[in-house]
Amino acid sequence: MPIESAEFLTWSESELKAPLVGEFGYRNASSRAYYALFHAARDRLKAMRIPVTRVSSGGSHEAVIQTIEKMGSEGRELAVNMRRLKKFRHFCDYDISDNLSPPRAHKQIVEARLLIDMLESLNPG
Repeated sequence: MPIESAEFLTWSESELKAPLVGEFGYRNASSRAYYALFHAARDRLKAMRIPVTRVSSGGSHEAVIQTIEKMGSEGRELAVNMRRLKKFRHFCDYDISDNLSPPRAHKQIVEARLLIDMLESLNPG
């Protein structure tokens, strides 16, 4: 059964409210929040009938980000922040020997929610 991008963020937010959340929970919730943002961005582009531009360096995530980046000043701002959250997602998933503070995880999830809301007002450049 398919899911919607919002479910990633809903799960992330609920995970942080669970009793006894440990480092794994913070990392997973932060990572899923980024994926909520990525899928929401891809869905928004599709709804606006804007094709995702293929990129020579980078995969599907960078292609979505670069497509949004070309959509005026709001798009550029979103792209900068999407890259930052993507970098944090990499930290959560790959730099597991480094500590992740709960406030930092909370901040990233709140920011993902704000960026998803910004996507709704994004218009073609």
